[in-house]
Amino acid sequence: MSDNAQDLFSTPGPENATTEQGLKETNSDPAAQAPAVIKSQAPMPVQQVSTLPQTVQEVEDRVARAEALAKGMETLRRLSVRATSAADWVDESGNPYLQWSGGAKVAPLWGIRFSPPVLETEKIKDEVGEYYVFTYRAMTMGAGVEMPCDGHATTRDDFFAKRSRDGQTIYLPLSEIDITDVKKKALTNMLNRGLKNTVGLSFTWDEIIEYSQGKITPDNCRGKVAFSSGAKGGKVDKNPAETQKKRSEIWDILMDMCGGNGSAAGQCLKKLTAFGDFKGLTDITKVSEKQVNRILPDVHRKYEEWKKAGTKKSGSKSAPSNDAPPPPTEENQK
Repeated sequence: MSDNAQDLFSTPGPENATTEQGLKETNSDPAAQAPAVIKSQAPMPVQQVSTLPQTVQEVEDRVARAEALAKGMETLRRLSVRATSAADWVDESGNPYLQWSGGAKVAPLWGIRFSPPVLETEKIKDEVGEYYVFTYRAMTMGAGVEMPCDGHATTRDDFFAKRSRDGQTIYLPLSEIDITDVKKKALTNMLNRGLKNTVGLSFTWDEIIEYSQGKITPDNCRGKVAFSSGAKGGKVDKNPAETQKKRSEIWDILMDMCGGNGSAAGQCLKKLTAFGDFKGLTDITKVSEKQVNRILPDVHRKYEEWKKAGTKKSGSKSAPSNDAPPPPTEENQK
């Protein structure tokens, strides 16, 4: 044992010799597993330190400091929201979720800094197939605190991979998942966790609407995570209002071409959205923004060809059948 170690773990007096001898005997004989016998010592006196205020003036001072701190925190929360824009937020299941772009604007207001994040990648294989787990790690520094933070995301996340097709729940293969989006999610999770762990920063939509004076709402944010049949359906729409109109337009055209027959329109949609081994979608509400933009020109082209061919029959429209996919509305997009 070195001198420094002896200074750290030993105490003056005759007991020290017994302790050191016991340690030496234990180390010199690997077969000797019994711990060294250390003589009991009298308990050291504990110094009582009171943190409670002792006078009325101390109580008033603490109350004043606490009120000033609470007021300052509330001001910082308001400024944090005002520093962001609608494009920095996403509505996830009715809750506001701050994107990386917004976190980069908010962190400096609180004096929070992050060390350069390090990415860890793990590839896992199970009975469903292969998937990746991405983890970003960094140190959060600020507000008198320095602590590690991390953020995880996986290509098996429901948002990226879980879909409902033809009444069955499936997981998309890696070839159909945007890996860059998954990594961005992990990085954003790391930032949000760092902000929450350091200063407890989180918001409700009511707070964001109030603090932004109505400029940021669930309706004009960057996008929404839609739920369908208990699973997250599709990616976030970057332009939700515009994409909603396009979905309605596609469905209206298909219904017109199919004479109001919802089942037939659904089968047409299925053919339009099919690719590779994927059989396509019969429900327009589950068609992603990317798919909408991809098939809309084709729908327009087919519609013009159909009208020029003179196959449109006036007065042939009928009510959609009961098994037809519903037309897209704000309600069934949630």
